[in-house]
Amino acid sequence: MRRRIHFAVIFLALIPAIGREGAVSDVAGQLAEADRLASAGNYDQAEQLYTTIAAGQAGTDYGLDAQEKLTCLYATWGKEPEARAGLEKLLADYSQHERIATAVTHVADTYRARQNHQRACEIYADVIEGWPEDEHAMWSQMGLTISYASLGNDA
Repeated sequence: MRRRIHFAVIFLALIPAIGREGAVSDVAGQLAEADRLASAGNYDQAEQLYTTIAAGQAGTDYGLDAQEKLTCLYATWGKEPEARAGLEKLLADYSQHERIATAVTHVADTYRARQNHQRACEIYADVIEGWPEDEHAMWSQMGLTISYASLGNDA
């Protein structure tokens, strides 16, 4: 009888974890779907999904990923006020996250890819100043150099 009780207690304790694992895979699937939509040029639908994930997963790795990708989407889309607001939100909500320098560097990379080198330089400089010990400070230095060269600023 005692074994059955212990088994029942263990099983009941695992049920919430099983539910969370399913929820996590759902969020991962939603994020992948948003990525697919963005790649296909369905920016409106991707924006809605990234926004939903960012709000519903605030403070989590998925929330960081969604906010980063939403900001990059706006930069790609040419929605500069939204991109700036997205970056501000990313910094405000995740400034202490271990991957914040990576996320901000990706935003700068998006601007550089869109040939908006001036904005890319601003963001790369922020990464270098804000997280000098992070590996992405080095990648930002490289991006900054490329963008300066593209702007004709050889100095």
